[in-house]
Amino acid sequence: MDNITIEKLNELFIDTLEKCSSRILQKDDDEIEYDLFEEFDIGMRSFLHEESLNRLLSENYINKEIMILSKKLRETALAIDEDKWNLEEAKTTKEWADIFYLSDRILEIKLDYDKNNLK
Repeated sequence: MDNITIEKLNELFIDTLEKCSSRILQKDDDEIEYDLFEEFDIGMRSFLHEESLNRLLSENYINKEIMILSKKLRETALAIDEDKWNLEEAKTTKEWADIFYLSDRILEIKLDYDKNNLK
């Protein structure tokens, strides 16, 4: 992750969160599947990784609360059984609802944080 700029890392962090926010459920099934099971899966493993989060924190792109919630989001996603990584489960289970809630909450906090801290 050190070879990408902090600005790009921040963009990819936000993009990852957007790929698993509750808003994706308004998309068609193919887009939901792509966003969750391709984009979010990859992004969550890379841009919600502790190393990435530490870098964002040290450069003041996130605060401690965002970091803690992002770690929880990653852990929650990784804890979902492989057989529950499908569209029907994503639309109906508490595990996926928890992911959507965490992502929405982090995005909300991040938007407020950025307004007050990023120039």
